[in-house]
Amino acid sequence: MGTTILGLLAITLCILPFLGIHLSRKKTEKELISGLRTIADACNSKLASWDCGVEFAIGISSPKNYLFFYKKRSGTLIKHCVPLFDIQNCTVNCIKRNIQNGNISETIIDKLELVLIPYNPQKTPIVFVFFNSDEHFRPNGEPPLIKKWEAIVNDALNERSTFPIAS
Repeated sequence: MGTTILGLLAITLCILPFLGIHLSRKKTEKELISGLRTIADACNSKLASWDCGVEFAIGISSPKNYLFFYKKRSGTLIKHCVPLFDIQNCTVNCIKRNIQNGNISETIIDKLELVLIPYNPQKTPIVFVFFNSDEHFRPNGEPPLIKKWEAIVNDALNERSTFPIAS
């Protein structure tokens, strides 16, 4: 009986940190999605689909005419509502560097950015930072996520050019 109780106590102590991490991630995700919804509401739009990274969330409106980005990092808040009718193209900027360790060469990602290029060449491109090695040690799911959103935005831009929006 005493061994069973000790075993259950040991298992509980092993599970608690993982449960705490899971609950913390869920809370952060809810905050990020709430931030996206607030941005969408401010643009008189509804959030259709979204994804969350470690400290950011990205989403698109239901008629695919706005892109939303929300990032919260150490007290700094970044909020964007980008009208896609102003955007010509969307690309991924992946900044890498090679590190030589003896005979082994390794490529490290320093930064992953989603770059929105406006039609007006006078305007600067809008950059959403998905990953920065100054903030995190290594990417945590951002490479496939940024490729997914590059495709979503470019599909929305292509749909817009196929079916012009009435003014």
